[in-house]
Amino acid sequence: MTRSHHVRVLCLAAALAFASPAAAQELFTPDLIVEGTKTGTPIEQMTGAVTIIDEATIRALRVPTVGEVLRQVEGLDVVQSGGPGGQTSLFLRGGNSNHTLVLIDGVKVNSPTTGAFNFAHLTVDQVERVEVLRGSQSPLYGSEALAGVVNIITKRGQEGAGDRLTVEGGSYRTWRETAAHSDRGPIWDETFSISRSTARGFSQATERRGNAEPDGYANTSFAARMGRGAGVGGRLDLTVRLTDATADFDDAYPPPTFELADSPAVLRDKAAVLGLTMGAPLAPWWDHRLLLGWSRDHLTTTGAAFDSNLDAQSRQVEWRHTLSVGPENLLTVGYEYQNRLAGLLSAGEHRVVTNAVYVQDQLAALEPLFFTVGGRTDDYTTFGRRNTYKLGATVAPESWHARLFANYGTGFRAPTLNDLYYPGFSNPSLKPERSKGYEVGFSYDAKRVASIGATYFRTSYDNLIAPDATFTPINVNTAEAKGAEASAELRGSKSRIQGTYTYTGTRDGSTNDQLLRRPRNKAGVVLAFQPDKDADLRLDYRYVGERRDFGGTLPSYSLVNLSASRAWTPGVTGFVRVENLFDRVYEEVTGYGTAGRSLYAGLTASF
Repeated sequence: MTRSHHVRVLCLAAALAFASPAAAQELFTPDLIVEGTKTGTPIEQMTGAVTIIDEATIRALRVPTVGEVLRQVEGLDVVQSGGPGGQTSLFLRGGNSNHTLVLIDGVKVNSPTTGAFNFAHLTVDQVERVEVLRGSQSPLYGSEALAGVVNIITKRGQEGAGDRLTVEGGSYRTWRETAAHSDRGPIWDETFSISRSTARGFSQATERRGNAEPDGYANTSFAARMGRGAGVGGRLDLTVRLTDATADFDDAYPPPTFELADSPAVLRDKAAVLGLTMGAPLAPWWDHRLLLGWSRDHLTTTGAAFDSNLDAQSRQVEWRHTLSVGPENLLTVGYEYQNRLAGLLSAGEHRVVTNAVYVQDQLAALEPLFFTVGGRTDDYTTFGRRNTYKLGATVAPESWHARLFANYGTGFRAPTLNDLYYPGFSNPSLKPERSKGYEVGFSYDAKRVASIGATYFRTSYDNLIAPDATFTPINVNTAEAKGAEASAELRGSKSRIQGTYTYTGTRDGSTNDQLLRRPRNKAGVVLAFQPDKDADLRLDYRYVGERRDFGGTLPSYSLVNLSASRAWTPGVTGFVRVENLFDRVYEEVTGYGTAGRSLYAGLTASF
């Protein structure tokens, strides 16, 4: 796109966004309850660090995927291999990408074959909020929760919300259309959406090395949630999420340099998530909730150096009981069953079955001092039993407007189906990876004026799975991650300034080197301004420090993004965003390209 074309489109987008006034949009939406504890815990009683990204923030960012929403969270690094559709991994507090558990309305969606979750295709459609619980959550959730949990909660239907249509277009021939419906009756509610995204894209292999072939992307997603009352105080909920994404990618390494180069490879990812929850009180002091979950990820590649066809599924049953044992003691006891299976090429279909029992006690009898104690035992058909536990405390006097917290916990990650059974590169005798760690922190909130918080954390890992000289995975490595997270926010009647900083020191126990793709320093600044009730402006600055990668060290970089919206009438809103405003050249992964200055604009009409 030429510079003059950029200017013309920017002027048009600004005119669209700021033409005339209309419906109001709140800039701040306080959230005080954390659902990721499975009981809905007031944030002042949390014994660990947590970040809540609410619907207003997601809407103001105007980005298409949950991965992009997470980039500003302290202690968390999002790394994407190339442009739209490229593998998108999350590293939380220096842990591996398969050390963070991802939930969608309680359904576990990490891949049974890799243990990680690819955020490349997960759109923000129907997402109401995202909770990031940092630190080990294995005593409540089991495997993959060593570094933390990303808990994604979708919307419920709202009375009078009606229908909504959004159309957006921009750089790299990007188009995105979304249609959504929401409604609510006396005992039922429903909401669903369907979206279609396409982009001509740019070369995944960096253009700085002569790669000019654009790698396109297409994504069709359907998301729905339906619920109704069931008896006295009971409720049934059904969550459905379907994704069909196609992405061109590069996987050639030609001589003499053997650097990543253009290739005709294409990946197709068909994913599904289904969740059915049934909850009701059994007595005034006793609630129960049954979750039936199923997820599937079918990946096929063509035109690649090695074509593949992998079909993985996960089936989940969880039955949880919450008991009020006295007025200040909340006891949670649960059972969980999980069956993970996948077809692994010539190795055929394999599965791993887990049966687990967990207990958590939240004690508030000594208020303002709160305690949480929890433990879990997981029994696997492969390696046997693994036990984890966690102890935490927080003090939060109401007059302080603050909380001080500390916790210590253990965690584990079970070997994946790839680790155990992938043809020629597996080891069925593997044991689980293990972790132990603690955190100490504080947060202060001066009620609509300012807030500040800081946390120190330290986690050690052992039994880490890594390939030996013959590429056979073995339990050999150790690692350590320690660091500090800080955040501060100032709020005015029409504005907000927020800053975050993270220092993460990581060490590979076998080499003493820094772990790959984890920057020591990361910082972010958000400036949000609401000039009147009908408009908002947002500037995001992000700094990512140097980090090791295969082949050397990637340099630090800084990015500035802008977004704005303006309501024209009570039913029509225009919006615009500019990414990489100063057209910085950088790489998140060695050899993979990133987008230059990009402009996107669109309209949302509500009926």
